[in-house]
Amino acid sequence: MTTTLLADAPTERRRRRAAAVSEAVVSPREANDRAADIVAPAHSHVSETRRARTATSRSGVLGWYSRRVAVVAVAVTAAVMSVGVATTGAYFTDARTANGTTSTGTVTVDLLSATGAAAPTFTVSNIVPLSAADSTVATRGTFVTFKVKGGSLQTRVRATLKAEATNTTAGLLPYVQVQIWNGTQWTAVSTPSTTNALFSDEFTVAPNATSGDLKIRFFLKPETPNSLQGATLKFTLGAKSIQAVAPATAQY
Repeated sequence: MTTTLLADAPTERRRRRAAAVSEAVVSPREANDRAADIVAPAHSHVSETRRARTATSRSGVLGWYSRRVAVVAVAVTAAVMSVGVATTGAYFTDARTANGTTSTGTVTVDLLSATGAAAPTFTVSNIVPLSAADSTVATRGTFVTFKVKGGSLQTRVRATLKAEATNTTAGLLPYVQVQIWNGTQWTAVSTPSTTNALFSDEFTVAPNATSGDLKIRFFLKPETPNSLQGATLKFTLGAKSIQAVAPATAQY
């Protein structure tokens, strides 16, 4: 049941003027709804149709506002993201340096005695003639044994021997026969010279290491004359080395 209270004429006129003002800023339909509210009690029934229209109108406004807010929010977020991409220099970074010293390796060669003593001097006594058959036996003859010490780099080494004219008995040199052992093999039998050194086959010495025993084998030809008994041969023993990684054709 709906109860309607009648208002007096002055009050009615004021309310109608208020409704007229409202109609100036709202739609005619909403103005009529508001005028009905004025004459009805606060707790009176309002038609469901009017409420639906009002809710629809308000939701439209709020929906528009919500869309505006969403668009603005997206725009602001995109702007922030673009700033983040453009300012990669803001990332944390760090750097360090360290001092260093480098030095070259050494290719050195030292001659040692058979016992490892440095700067050895060799004296060879009692060199004798060997027959053609005995000359082919590597254990026959007179021997000098020595070693070679390398440097900080792995090296390839060749032992050398050269005769000296001074203090060598005249006429002896053509009868002297020599072979050099490089630790694995003998060279061919040769006659030493005062101008060109004899070379052993190449061998390798590890860094800061000492080679195994190297040997020189001396003997005389079987036709050596008796007049050369007690004769003296002066010779120079040496070694030459090159860095192991050098080409095989490299001269040294």
